[in-house]
Amino acid sequence: MKRYLSFVFSLSLAFVSYAQKTDLSAEKALVSRQIIVQLEENESPDELIAHYTNQGFDLTYEYAIIPDLNYHLVTLSGQSSVPALLHAFSRDSRILIAERNQMAHSRCRVPNDEFFFDQYSLDLLNMSDVWCAGTNPVTAEGDTIVIAVVEFDDNMLDHEDINENLWVNDGEIPEDGLDNDGNGYVDDVNGIDATTRDGERLRSGNSTHGLKVTGVLGARANNGEYTTGMSWNIKIVQVDRSRNSASIMVAYEYIYQLRKRYNETNGREGAYIVAANSSFGNDDLFADQVPSWCEQFDRMASVGIISFGAVRNQDVNIDEEGDVPGTCPQEGLITVGNLNRLDEVENSGFSQENVDLVTYGTFLPVLDENFRSGNDTMGIDSGTSFSTPHLTGLVGLLYGQACERFIKLSKEQPLSAVMLMKDWILTKALPVQSQMGRTVTEGKFDPEGVQQSLFNYCQFSTGDLSIESIFQNQERSISVEFDLPSPGNVNFSVYNPLGQQMHASNRDIAPSDPWLANLKLGRAAAGVYYLRIEHAGSSDIQAFYYQPQ
Repeated sequence: MKRYLSFVFSLSLAFVSYAQKTDLSAEKALVSRQIIVQLEENESPDELIAHYTNQGFDLTYEYAIIPDLNYHLVTLSGQSSVPALLHAFSRDSRILIAERNQMAHSRCRVPNDEFFFDQYSLDLLNMSDVWCAGTNPVTAEGDTIVIAVVEFDDNMLDHEDINENLWVNDGEIPEDGLDNDGNGYVDDVNGIDATTRDGERLRSGNSTHGLKVTGVLGARANNGEYTTGMSWNIKIVQVDRSRNSASIMVAYEYIYQLRKRYNETNGREGAYIVAANSSFGNDDLFADQVPSWCEQFDRMASVGIISFGAVRNQDVNIDEEGDVPGTCPQEGLITVGNLNRLDEVENSGFSQENVDLVTYGTFLPVLDENFRSGNDTMGIDSGTSFSTPHLTGLVGLLYGQACERFIKLSKEQPLSAVMLMKDWILTKALPVQSQMGRTVTEGKFDPEGVQQSLFNYCQFSTGDLSIESIFQNQERSISVEFDLPSPGNVNFSVYNPLGQQMHASNRDIAPSDPWLANLKLGRAAAGVYYLRIEHAGSSDIQAFYYQPQ
């Protein structure tokens, strides 16, 4: 059984004592009940409010918008009707203008790709708003962001809309038959063939499945042609012909080693792979038949790679009929089903224990062999294979928008960064009626919600105090290194995701003391926790993953 980690890091937790960005959906609801009025020169808004309150309207005065012109904002609450109030205002000689308050829409990130407006999934996911925060191909610390695409077939991944986004191993000389960078793989310029365990025949195949998947997550944007990817400038490492348990393990080990090497060399070697996409699997297997295959998802998570797996394309309960990776219980994996544009079930395996959530993957515009310059025949395809890369691509995009705080976490505590991202994706899923009783979240993917969770995390710091690092000890405790603006008393608190306090202590730090603390966690279970430290009016909060030993 896949255990749903409900790491709800809500802004409403009691220890959050400073203002956060207003939730956009709540703002939209409020604005829909507001009216802008302009009064005659000598008219008072207080008298207006009193008059209409006596008429039975539950009216609240907000503020003067332009005092010199007597413009004001009022809000209607309760059961009162906005059209009825507007009608009453239109007959009031004291009111010159009365109009609804209206939301504006962002226009900062609408790409010019030829078939962008045919990609309904990007519209329904509100990606234009998500892109407004940037489409950076590097992190706040200058790391080139990489996504791994693991495929069953040998793919033809040579296309104008993809080529610039392919990861290039600068330490490798193409086609010289040597392992130039000493990473154990010959000619892995763009990735490897998992069957031959080298990169010599990569990109020479005939299948376009990988091209379609890669286009959904990372097609180049703003080139006036083709489609738009979830992440416009991401780099993609390709791993083909992952066809059996052994070659699949080879594929995941290659990805693992690239990121591990990057972590260990401070970015001088390897690749900063943040997510892996697996749009393939086996419909007839269960996780307990291939435990070594499943275990690779947590192995990759340990170095900072979150995995996404497509479930089978039949409307069956995978707990009864089988599916790998769908039934894999590993926490480093998110399993994804399919939804059509009407939010209806669409040929997708289901399980309230093992399928995490769904998103759009039916009749999507995709890249294929005929969809090239001079030929505007757009490809169309459907399936969980194309639902899944929406999530994988978003992770790459968000790493480019993330603050240094999160990027630092991804390097110093990579597993914690993976588990945070998973938590945000699952807890922000939007309820969908068709998914009730069918998935863990009973919902669909919400990129805006995930993005807001990231931004909220990045805002959890006040003052000059900072948590530098958190290390887990053998004796069910953690060691914390921190930086203070000055010596003095420091409070330490550890909370679980429900806001329940798991540890509380304080100590006086003298100028000569090391700024290091050891905190006991007792019988805390495995999971994500949040450490808060406070000193002289400043505070900092840091997430960490704890595994009792």
